Amino acid sequence: MKAPVAEVVLAVGASHSPMLNATVEEWSRFEPREPTMKLLDREGNPSSYEALVQEAGGRFIGEYTPEKYAARHAAAQAALDRLSAKIRAAKLDALVIFGDDQKELFLEDNLPGLLVYCGSTVPHTMRPPKREWVDWFAAIQNRYYVAHGRIDFPVEHALARHLIGHLVDHEFDVAVCDRLPRDEGEGHAFASTSGCSASSR
Repeated sequence: MKAPVAEVVLAVGASHSPMLNATVEEWSRFEPREPTMKLLDREGNPSSYEALVQEAGGRFIGEYTPEKYAARHAAAQAALDRLSAKIRAAKLDALVIFGDDQKELFLEDNLPGLLVYCGSTVPHTMRPPKREWVDWFAAIQNRYYVAHGRIDFPVEHALARHLIGHLVDHEFDVAVCDRLPRDEGEGHAFASTSGCSASSR
């Protein structure tokens, strides 16, 4: 079978932090929540908020004022608008998304290092909140998804299977799936990009 011919016409990278879904007023709520939030120092060792503040030595005082929050929030939203416009303008035949699952779909019983999804569609639907989430954070997470509905985005599964074969031929240890575990929607790293690209489909 002849390999499909593809041309990469656009490559972009973006954060999918929940802060991008938050209002500027909600930014002040993103404060350390010990003991539910694990804090690490620069070497990756467990730490406390007080210890990290002391280590910073006052370098960030004045960086979390309402004025700074407003300016940075506006800049982040403008950047997302530019990203969405670039994706639409590129008129892509296929959009290949790389994202970290962060134990949303894949848990300790099966954590692949690299997985290629090759189903004919991928469900975009609101995911159940985690037990440790407070209400305001769950609301921000829900903004990755359409409200009270589901969209089954088409997948270029022929391209996906070509990528799988190419990766195997080049000795990558790649996992494969054609459906999402537990009949859940896509993870937030992928839902974030779907929101940018939905209007171009």
